[in-house]
Amino acid sequence: MENIRPGQRKIMVTVKDELFPQIEKLKDLLVKIQSCRISNQLFSIIMNNLENEYSMVSSNFFEVVKKLETPDILFQGVDGGDQNMIDYFQFRGAFKDNISEGLNYIEIIDRTLDRKFGVIVNNRTFLISIVAIIISIYFANH
Repeated sequence: MENIRPGQRKIMVTVKDELFPQIEKLKDLLVKIQSCRISNQLFSIIMNNLENEYSMVSSNFFEVVKKLETPDILFQGVDGGDQNMIDYFQFRGAFKDNISEGLNYIEIIDRTLDRKFGVIVNNRTFLISIVAIIISIYFANH
């Protein structure tokens, strides 16, 4: 570990302590969302809470991605100068795959939330249609 340059250490620590935990949070959130079942509901506090959690987790993930994809931010306050950039391009491929993995989870979560909220909206629309039909029948007969 003594032969590791400051730039290399910064990349490894950021990936290990920041990127990996965010990817794990995305995985956990995906499991929670997939296990949440929507039946004939007009509103779901659980889905609203999951959507809020998704906003927070995805925002944190993108903060880490921004840091990893912007060497000026990543190496801020780290000694090493040009060597940091060499290390960055040397290690970049290693964390790009992990970023892609996180982006895939975000895409799945986003699609799943949209689909589940679509069910709730359809239920509301159906109820409003039934109420409108009942009201028009009532006024047509009176």
